[in-house]
Amino acid sequence: MDFMNFFDTIARDAKRIAEQLGSATTASGGAALDTPGQNVPFAIDRRPWPQGDAIDQLLPSRVGAFVRTGVNDRFGGLRNGGVMGFYAKNGEHVMLTVILRADITSAQEEVRGSRPEELICDSIPAESLDVGQETGSHGTEPSWLRGDKYMSWTRHNYVFCLSANDNGSLDDFVGNFPY
Repeated sequence: MDFMNFFDTIARDAKRIAEQLGSATTASGGAALDTPGQNVPFAIDRRPWPQGDAIDQLLPSRVGAFVRTGVNDRFGGLRNGGVMGFYAKNGEHVMLTVILRADITSAQEEVRGSRPEELICDSIPAESLDVGQETGSHGTEPSWLRGDKYMSWTRHNYVFCLSANDNGSLDDFVGNFPY
């Protein structure tokens, strides 16, 4: 193999490996410890990381056709239990909680431990969820968990936990969410 063919082969192999790994990385920037076994939903891995702690930025007043109808800080703020935003569109309801953890590992652990009974708003009965249909990736950036009518994911040390009254509402909301 001549010199140029050698580098062409390395470049093709590097591209193939990068495509297999996707864009999931660890906090150190290396390859993911737990690479997602499927595509990351809604391309959240390609979205920007949030900056700062402004609630109006983290919980936008509009997400697609959804309008924020309320904010609840009852859990002690962004760095404690999180801040909830309530959204509505034509009878569809979504509740999004955003939490800012001290570091990326803590955020990833938050996703690993999230379950629908912790994400449910009053309009979504917990017994209506099918928890057997969960998919996700942990220890990656982003870490994520997707189930029936709920999803949680990280963007660096920010955690987003969402519940919706149906999967179509979830898809529509997350598909338009900036992070």
